[in-house]
Amino acid sequence: MAAPSTPQTAQSQYNQSPHGSARTGGSQPRSPESVSSQSREKERVSLLLDLNLELIQEMNNLQAQGKGGAQNAAQAESYRSKGLPDTMASNEYLQTMCRLHANLGYLCAQQTDMQIKAGVKSPHPPSYMRAPPNMPQLEEKYASLRQLFPGWTGRDGPALAGAPAPAPAPGQNAAGMMMNVGHGVTGPA
Repeated sequence: MAAPSTPQTAQSQYNQSPHGSARTGGSQPRSPESVSSQSREKERVSLLLDLNLELIQEMNNLQAQGKGGAQNAAQAESYRSKGLPDTMASNEYLQTMCRLHANLGYLCAQQTDMQIKAGVKSPHPPSYMRAPPNMPQLEEKYASLRQLFPGWTGRDGPALAGAPAPAPAPGQNAAGMMMNVGHGVTGPA
């Protein structure tokens, strides 16, 4: 027995008869713009998930190399007081973590947006639109990401003109960098 149709599924599916013609009853077909927008969003989500997988793997590799650690001096002190290693995370690790955090912020906001009725403002695009300096192999995927968000240059926009991507300032929490970009993220990654 098929699952009962809900208003959400009725709105999200274009009903067609087995012969390919649109049904006259039930939901209305979507406009081409709506279908195109939905397709673009699926591409964005898929690409971000691919990027996140590689970013997580890189963070794991950097941790194994001893390059992970505290994101700022206060966190290092907290680790020290608990008897944990208090080494500071490397710039490579922080750059990778910032991008993962930004991507997750976008994906979380997108999921929430999908659950709210149509007409709600789209979530803020990911903050970083260039690969971390230590992962040049991802630049092709980030180029695709920039194409999926036309006109958005992100926090590292100056890097598009050849300037180096910004790094967290010494003692600045990389997650704290993300709190100011409109993702609704309120805590460390």
